[in-house]
Amino acid sequence: MTFLGDNWGLEVVILVVLIIYLIYRYMMRNSEYWKNRGVVYLPPTSVFGNFGEFLLGKTSAGCFTKMVYDYAPNEPYVGFFILDQPMLMIRDPEIVKQILIKDFDYFKDRYANAPAYDVIGTSNLFVLKNPAWKFLRHKISPIYTSGRLRKMLTLMIEVGHDLVTYMESLNLEAPGRELELKDICARFTTDMIATTAFGLRANSLNNPNAEFRESGKEFFRDTFYRSVEHNSGMFAPYLMSPLGFH
Repeated sequence: MTFLGDNWGLEVVILVVLIIYLIYRYMMRNSEYWKNRGVVYLPPTSVFGNFGEFLLGKTSAGCFTKMVYDYAPNEPYVGFFILDQPMLMIRDPEIVKQILIKDFDYFKDRYANAPAYDVIGTSNLFVLKNPAWKFLRHKISPIYTSGRLRKMLTLMIEVGHDLVTYMESLNLEAPGRELELKDICARFTTDMIATTAFGLRANSLNNPNAEFRESGKEFFRDTFYRSVEHNSGMFAPYLMSPLGFH
């Protein structure tokens, strides 16, 4: 039996349209998930749910989150969609408190994930699942005792003084003075992490090419591949293994 006949061009078009339609129906299968549960939600605008502009790089994760948060200012929570997955943003502080404290045993695992073959990724604190997370939490809790936090505060104040000194050296009162705040904030954050987490004085505020700063920039260097990989891990972890991401 032959599938393609004399009008093979038309048959190919019909097949492509059918495949696109089936993909669309599959991706939109949960489009009324929140409606059926009586939850105020952002209707999905495409097969990407409400996530299209973020995937296309037209908005940041922070702006996307704020857009969802502001959609229903009088509601305790609001539903939205990332691709075909229904998500819920909690707005009520009391519900957040109940989830994180009283009912923590039901919400202990993070949504972000790493593929099972990624030994380092699955051990990352931000994707760790129970019971490994419970064990690690027990290990790192002593770091945050009041005594250690007081000592850490001293280090943080020193970095804060470095920032003040740096800002004072920039002659900010000059007319038309412009600052690249993103870079300044990044260097400040680098110095803060270096001194509190690693016990190092990176001094990247005064030396933008400091070794610790350059290593951090290389580690977080943004490429299209890294961006897709990172966003998949955070928002669509079920894509990590099929796409071979780490």
